[in-house]
Amino acid sequence: MEVSNRKNIARICCLILAYVFPLSVQAQAVVSLSPPSGTYEVGELFSLSVTVNTAGKPINAAFGQLNFDNSRLEAVRIEYGDSIFGLWTTQPSASNAVGTITFSGGIPNPGFNGKSGTIIRTTFRPKKVGQAPVAFVSGSVLANDGTGTDVADSFRGGLYTIVGGATLQNEMLSSGKGSVGVSKLSEAPTIIKWPHRMQNRDTLVVEGLGLPLSKIIVAIQKGKAVEIRTEVFSGPDGRFSAVFAEPVRSGYYRVWARNVNAEGMMSLPSEVVMLKVTEPPFFHIVSVAVNYATLITTLLGLVLLGLLMFAFISSKMQMWQKLRGKEMTETERTLYRALDSLKDGLTSFLAHLTGRRGIRTIQQREMEKIKVMQNELKNLEEEIGKELHDAPNP
Repeated sequence: MEVSNRKNIARICCLILAYVFPLSVQAQAVVSLSPPSGTYEVGELFSLSVTVNTAGKPINAAFGQLNFDNSRLEAVRIEYGDSIFGLWTTQPSASNAVGTITFSGGIPNPGFNGKSGTIIRTTFRPKKVGQAPVAFVSGSVLANDGTGTDVADSFRGGLYTIVGGATLQNEMLSSGKGSVGVSKLSEAPTIIKWPHRMQNRDTLVVEGLGLPLSKIIVAIQKGKAVEIRTEVFSGPDGRFSAVFAEPVRSGYYRVWARNVNAEGMMSLPSEVVMLKVTEPPFFHIVSVAVNYATLITTLLGLVLLGLLMFAFISSKMQMWQKLRGKEMTETERTLYRALDSLKDGLTSFLAHLTGRRGIRTIQQREMEKIKVMQNELKNLEEEIGKELHDAPNP
């Protein structure tokens, strides 16, 4: 009796494994539309993406067909340049005559594994007020398991509300949105590409994402200066690129953007990005060189002044010698020796400055040379003072 019970339990476990476990392994991928809903004006382009969530299991192919209400929606463009698939057995296409979209693509091993992989993106133009459904009528998602197991669990379509301009504005006003005018306009654009570091007099180029086929205002501001604006138009996919004609200058800039609808109403500003503009390395080197040139000129002026002072003292001593009628040979020798020492020092200093050395080496050697010349001048002053003190009074 006990053996029979054990056999029954084993059979039940096998049935559970055979029916429940395979179902939980195979049925897992979800294909859906993004966004699943929204409100759009007649004539206002909007895009829908077909995405797949593989639930942790790699896939290598998918195909499907969607139906859309062709009385209210018109498929303008299908894009798959950024698709997770690179191989297409059936190119993505749309038929406005019957209101269908079809695709069939794949990817080599190891396949794709992720929560939100974009398969295709379709841009629609609303034609008529009302509810416009977009739904999957068929499809499959194949696992990268060598056998092409269909792991599609569900296909989720979307429902979109098409309104006229006046209808949408009344809805916004009644909901307390004020003068924003369009619900989509409350969403600010996004700046996705900008140079984080630039040099003086470069041209600034900013790229971003905004409302499809709409006006975008991009603004820059340096410090507390008046902001500079430029107007561009986004493409069907919402991408825009703004080029500022006036070159940037050294300093820090703030950059942001706004969406603008047909009535001229602006959205909230995008997130502000910071930009640093610096001087080119060449101008930095020139600036350092100019500073050193100023220092060298000052030193040469001091040396020249010293020579003139000693020439003046020498002439005065000679006049004093004639007045006294005596020869002051020792004092003269001291003065001329000092003069020769200064000449030698000046010659050595100029040869040092014109030698091939780096800026840092020149600065270090300059300071050393200045100290030597200061010591020589001090010794010379002491020698002359001693000679003058020892000279007999008239």
